[in-house]
Amino acid sequence: ADALHMLGLLAYQAKQYEAAENLIARAAGANPASHSIAANLGLALAAQKKWESAIAAYRRSISLRADVPEVHFNLGHALGGSGQLDDSIAAYRQAISLRPQFVEAHNNLANGLMEKGQIDQAIESFRAAITIRPDHAEAHNNLGSALLTKDRAEEAVTSIRRALQLRPEFVDAMVNLGRALLKANKPVEAMAAFQRAIAVRSDHLEAWTGLGNAMRDQQRAPEAIAALRKATELNPDYGAGLNNLGMLLLEAGQIEEAGAIFRRLIALQPDVAEPRNNLGNVLLAAGKAPEAIEMFEAAIRLRPDYGQAYSNLANALSTLRRFDDAANAFQKAMELTPDYAEARANLALLRLSLGDFERGWKDFEARWNVQTRIFHREFSQPLWDGSDPSGKTILLHAEQGFGDAIQFVRYAPLVAQRGARVILHSPPELRRLFCTVKGAQRVISLKDPTPPIDLHCPLMSLPLKFETRLETIPAEVPYLFADPTDVAKWREKLAAQPGRLKIGIAWAGSPGNSANRVRSASLQDFAALAQASDVTFFSLQKGAAAAQAKTPPAGMRLIDWTDELRDFADTAALISAMDMVISVETAVTHLAGALGRTTWVALAYHADWRYFHDRSDSPWYPTMRLFRQSTPGAWAGPMTQIAGELLKIVE
Repeated sequence: ADALHMLGLLAYQAKQYEAAENLIARAAGANPASHSIAANLGLALAAQKKWESAIAAYRRSISLRADVPEVHFNLGHALGGSGQLDDSIAAYRQAISLRPQFVEAHNNLANGLMEKGQIDQAIESFRAAITIRPDHAEAHNNLGSALLTKDRAEEAVTSIRRALQLRPEFVDAMVNLGRALLKANKPVEAMAAFQRAIAVRSDHLEAWTGLGNAMRDQQRAPEAIAALRKATELNPDYGAGLNNLGMLLLEAGQIEEAGAIFRRLIALQPDVAEPRNNLGNVLLAAGKAPEAIEMFEAAIRLRPDYGQAYSNLANALSTLRRFDDAANAFQKAMELTPDYAEARANLALLRLSLGDFERGWKDFEARWNVQTRIFHREFSQPLWDGSDPSGKTILLHAEQGFGDAIQFVRYAPLVAQRGARVILHSPPELRRLFCTVKGAQRVISLKDPTPPIDLHCPLMSLPLKFETRLETIPAEVPYLFADPTDVAKWREKLAAQPGRLKIGIAWAGSPGNSANRVRSASLQDFAALAQASDVTFFSLQKGAAAAQAKTPPAGMRLIDWTDELRDFADTAALISAMDMVISVETAVTHLAGALGRTTWVALAYHADWRYFHDRSDSPWYPTMRLFRQSTPGAWAGPMTQIAGELLKIVE
């Protein structure tokens, strides 16, 4: 028996586990009373992941001698491998009771507690392991993971950095550090951690996935997509990588490929709700709301407590103007997830679109807790609560898109009328234009340091402070003004062009807006306007869509001077020199309305909340007319109406 046992141990050390099992099993048969032979048979079996047989061998050893901590430790490992988590934890606790300084038992116990979701206890156990052995790199790294689970990102970073000091080539710790840095809102440092891991091990899936997430957080979408593609090349069935790649492609507007990825995920994970929810978002972005609704409902059937799917379902229902159903779905999302800020913010937009300003403005404040809001800025001074600001300096800061800032800067004069000294915090592209706002004593760029102030308030929170209702919208226009000298120069230049009417047009919004695919048209969709003779059109289009101006629709006389427009003040001067503006929903729309110019807007079937529903006028802009799609995605309807109205003017 001893010889067979010794030969078995030699085979085990040589990693010849099957041979080791056969030899030690023969030794155990020859000497069934040996606890050590039974324990070592467990090692050979566990090395082959023959968990149940290993568990039996360890229990046999313990029945012969119960005071050997290593055997309880190994039993804990085998039990964990077989999925018997509670028994595994009990075995590790028994090992520790026999040897309180058993570092690996503390570490493995903590890992088991992590799997059970008992994070606070796991943290205590990891700390116990580190107290016993301060140079235990794995325990430091695992402690970091536990802290990260509790959203204690900075502490996690400290712990994981210690692991890397102890073991500089610890690849999993590098990846863990990247995750912690991402959670701590340090994407640049996180990216460096993931790149360091990849330099050590180029096939590390989690490192490539983390790198993609870090690049996404830096708005480096193409590089993020490339990193996630690498992860999915390494493992085409890697669910986390596929999901993140699909989400990025959706954000980048690559709808077809995103849809293909989520369909693949559904095939790989037929009982998981998340891929169906994400595919629903793809279908919704593609303008296929009925199919999206089916997909969200399928996700909910798989996971009835899926608050996010209910919120997305509400968005889809809203696009089909099923407003009551949408409101109910938002409410269900918030019941399931009481702190679900995105659902509350979207319900607020639905209410605002229906004219329910009293509840809408209040719930709209939930937007600050939506994770995707990258415009949120912190100030040490208090938020203005709407009380008397007389004698105080208040910073009104822009948020979200250019159009939002233009629409809500109208409130700045009202704040000044209450006796406050108003400073406007503006995007650089709007700074010169916002210098014309009455009551604004100073306008600074978002890139400038914050001057001494007493209070601050986001522009889009001002309707709440003023308790704005539909009938009390401050709609006096113009409230923005172009430079008279610049306007005169543009008028002279326009006068030299043919056509009785000079009309500015814009056909596409910013690609960064999540609704851009729905709200944007193409220049060819404006072809009906070419029926109007004696009209010269001028492009106001910026961005990638501006290239379409080189090939206008047949019969349309279109001039493109947008290269001369450096900022919105230049655009305001050109618009002020024109007869009118015709546009889809863009910042140009808001600018023309704020300047008090005649503005005709072609709107998608489900337009943005600020255009309400079924109205042909805008309570926000008295000089604006609205022309709506009657069928989702069909621009022919509103464009034909606009062309008909234009013909009435020119004929």
